[in-house]
Amino acid sequence: MVWGTSRAGPGLAPIRRVTDLANADTNGEAANDRALATQQSLAVSSLSLASRISQGSIRLLR
Repeated sequence: MVWGTSRAGPGLAPIRRVTDLANADTNGEAANDRALATQQSLAVSSLSLASRISQGSIRLLR
C-alpha cells in the first residue's frame, strides 16, 4: 500500500482507499440484492400469469 497525502491530511490516503473499497463492495452487494429481488418478482409474476392462463383454458374446455 502506498502511503501518501490527501486533502484530509498526511497518511490518511490508505484509509480513504480502504473506505472506497468497502463502499464499492457494499454498493455491489446492494446491486446484487436488487437484481435478485427483480428476478424473484419476475418469477412470481410469470407463475401467476401461467396459472391464470391455465385456469382460463380449463374453463373454456368445460
